[in-house]
Amino acid sequence: MTPATKTFAPPDGVPTLGVVLWVHGGCFTDGDETWDGAIAKHLSAAGLVVVTVRYRQGPAAPWPAASHDLHLVHEMLALKYASVPIHVGGTSSGGFFAYDLACKVRAPKCGLMCPVLDAHARFEFLADASLKKNKQLLYFGDVPTMRAVTERVYHQQRPRDLFIVTGDRDIDAPQAVCFPSETACVHTVAGGTHQMCARPPKEALRA
Repeated sequence: MTPATKTFAPPDGVPTLGVVLWVHGGCFTDGDETWDGAIAKHLSAAGLVVVTVRYRQGPAAPWPAASHDLHLVHEMLALKYASVPIHVGGTSSGGFFAYDLACKVRAPKCGLMCPVLDAHARFEFLADASLKKNKQLLYFGDVPTMRAVTERVYHQQRPRDLFIVTGDRDIDAPQAVCFPSETACVHTVAGGTHQMCARPPKEALRA
């Protein structure tokens, strides 16, 4: 079955600079193609065609179901928009999937907001009673599987042009835990929390 998508096109008169396949977050279990509308609208206003996607996740569809869905959508976009570059982006746990896709397809650009790139390290960091920790475990099934998948995803050759926006008060996906080796490409928003994924401040959108 083809994953459901939602397309945000640039306004009339704005040249199309490229296409972005945008992957929503949701702690590996929740969300759909409507979640990151604020980010998608901002990017489309800047001249990008933004395609958001509903992909399989949660305990009923563990890894690599999401990866398969996103690859399918990327292939469809590459055929439909053959004359422009196809970039990849995502938020939170969607950043994990977007990073993996961008590495595998060698996307021209990969933009992430508050990503959970090192999923296993984030799991170990979260408090034992954390709902996010429980959801993450439900998705991966067990800790050894989570560790193995994280090793394959996060430690592969990074995207050619990677840009990360994070908040210095993000306690759900702190840089020092979730993407410690990517310091050169990180833009930090003062006072920003993980809520930037749902309500991105102007500074995050400008970045």
